[in-house]
Amino acid sequence: MRVSLDQQRLEEAVVAGVIDAPAAAALWSFLTQSGVTHEVPRFKFAHLLYYFGGLIALGSISVFVTLAWDAFGAWPLLIFGIGVMLLSYALTRRFIEIERQPIPAGTMAALLIAAVPIVVFALQHVSGAWTGDQSYRDYHYWIDWRWLMMEFATLAAGAAVLWRFRLPFAMLPIAVTLWYMSMDFAAFLAQDSEGWFSEAGWKLRATISMLFGAIML
Repeated sequence: MRVSLDQQRLEEAVVAGVIDAPAAAALWSFLTQSGVTHEVPRFKFAHLLYYFGGLIALGSISVFVTLAWDAFGAWPLLIFGIGVMLLSYALTRRFIEIERQPIPAGTMAALLIAAVPIVVFALQHVSGAWTGDQSYRDYHYWIDWRWLMMEFATLAAGAAVLWRFRLPFAMLPIAVTLWYMSMDFAAFLAQDSEGWFSEAGWKLRATISMLFGAIML
């Protein structure tokens, strides 16, 4: 159980006789100098701005990449995606370890995870593993079982980020990826076009989506 400690709580402990005043002053001085105190997530306007900024960043990277893929190609966007991941990781560590700000750290961690499918898709094109005219923007619009490699990589990166930092906001791109995976996995099971558009194919897609939703809940 996490307990929030501030100077007022220490003063109340002194009044209650739990701790004497010199010890309370020394303890508060130690906590503030060592950087143990940090901002606790709560419903505040500043926190809402953090989350809103994170959503803008996630939306911007998706819009930018979907519009820029045709203009720049795989190599520039591979470098861009890796750069976003490295910068997001560095900022996440700074916000957690130095700034003690878990909310902006969570937005940076989510941005790191959101950049993973960009890097994987660009790597597939650079290596020749992906054939066809698909653009990265199709990842958000079209159901295709070949997206599964990108989704598995995103989930693996998300698991690593959660294990390393344990930031709740990082679950946002993971949840979206699981939703995408539920549809793409159904396409993998019904790869023939006739089975895909048949009544049985639609029922299969709906069943798999519901199972994924139940697991996520």
